Amino acid sequence: MLRHSSRNRKRHYSVGRLDYAATSKLQIYGSYLWSPESVWGSLPTRDPRIPAPTNDLSIQGGYTPSQAVNTGATYSVTPNFILSARYGYKYLNDKGSNYGIPNGSLYRLPGIGSDWRAHSGRAPALRTSATRSKTIRDMTTRHNVYLDGTYITRLFGQQHTFKVGYALNRVGNDVLADYPNGNFLIYWNDAFTRGSFTTNQKGTYGYYTWEDGVKNNSQVHGRNQGFYIQDQWRVHPRVT
Repeated sequence: MLRHSSRNRKRHYSVGRLDYAATSKLQIYGSYLWSPESVWGSLPTRDPRIPAPTNDLSIQGGYTPSQAVNTGATYSVTPNFILSARYGYKYLNDKGSNYGIPNGSLYRLPGIGSDWRAHSGRAPALRTSATRSKTIRDMTTRHNVYLDGTYITRLFGQQHTFKVGYALNRVGNDVLADYPNGNFLIYWNDAFTRGSFTTNQKGTYGYYTWEDGVKNNSQVHGRNQGFYIQDQWRVHPRVT
């Protein structure tokens, strides 16, 4: 039986920026980017060994929020001495595949044991539905801070532009994904071995494993810093 499946993906973009001259020496700006994505429908797997899913793929999909904020300021201490500061924040919650996921247990048959291989020469992978895993959240955040100073002067009749800068970046990821009501892996006619305590143990038809509760719940972040100093030296009006 042929089944028709479709998937519709739409992404929005909205950008806004505001510049403000607070004084003749101080310039301030801010910008905002809104770029979420929506998906309606899902496509079935193309693996010929896996039967068509029994769940309704048309109600699957999800919403992925995404946004970015940037702000900064430039201050002219003197015509030859300029300070600048910038801050940026980015947010992405990559959870755009959690709509319409069934709540029942997922049963999977990764591969048939030696008896099946002796008759067919291959090991099919069977499952009760396309997926049961739900991504509750997958949030990635990034904070950026940049500080710069510029000084323009002349040394021995030649122009020098000195710049000094510092950067601080922090990236974090917060993930929560789960198999509601468990994930069962059935190993037909296979034996179970775990270290030296359990070796080649099996039941009448093999064995199964049960993954219950939260599948992935973790938070991680990293921070890095950078520093630079440079000199733009104009040796000649045509040579820098």
